[in-house]
Amino acid sequence: MRQTRNSLLLWLGFALSGVCVVVGTAHGRAGKENQDEVNLNLSKVAVIDMGRLYDQSSAPKDYERNEQEIAQDADKRMKLVTGIEYLEPVEIQEFLTLVGKFTPTPQESERVSALQTLSNTRGTEMRNLSTKDAASLTLADKKRLQTLIDASRTFRNTYLPNIEAQIRNSALARAQTFRVQQMNDLRTAVGRYAKDKGIQHVFDSSTLIYSPNDITDKVIEKVKKK
Repeated sequence: MRQTRNSLLLWLGFALSGVCVVVGTAHGRAGKENQDEVNLNLSKVAVIDMGRLYDQSSAPKDYERNEQEIAQDADKRMKLVTGIEYLEPVEIQEFLTLVGKFTPTPQESERVSALQTLSNTRGTEMRNLSTKDAASLTLADKKRLQTLIDASRTFRNTYLPNIEAQIRNSALARAQTFRVQQMNDLRTAVGRYAKDKGIQHVFDSSTLIYSPNDITDKVIEKVKKK
């Protein structure tokens, strides 16, 4: 009887050991599957240093060249504007509207030239009147001279400062727009790389402290090959 009981206990021990082995194996398999899933999810997330990507791409040189072009264009517009001091307010507004166009039509360019000529003609008239002997000036001459002097003074004191500010602000806005477009182009390049590699989410390193999947160097290499 005792031998039978011992045999039964021995059998139960082996059986329980088998269960433990099965359970342990199953738990190990489940842990491995969970780890594989975590690794798979991590491979779908990446980080990139957009600042370094910008600096090592052609963007800085392109921005500098565009900035110089904008500055040259602003200087050209300023030189055109400073020569219209004898135009009347309505004519000044028309001139500014035409000069503000980046691709004027031939007719618009001709009108700009005509307004410049008109201002120059009035400037010559003012200088001729101002060099005459005061006693020889008629009442109409004196009135005309004062009108031209007032027009020049009003333009330089009132219109010109505002026009200069507008031209500067326009240049800054154009440069900023170009910079935004550059960043959009770089983001597009990052998106293409991520899509090719099966990456679902890419974070800027300024917003994500750490990720084992840093794609900065790889995207820089892709961008430089263009």
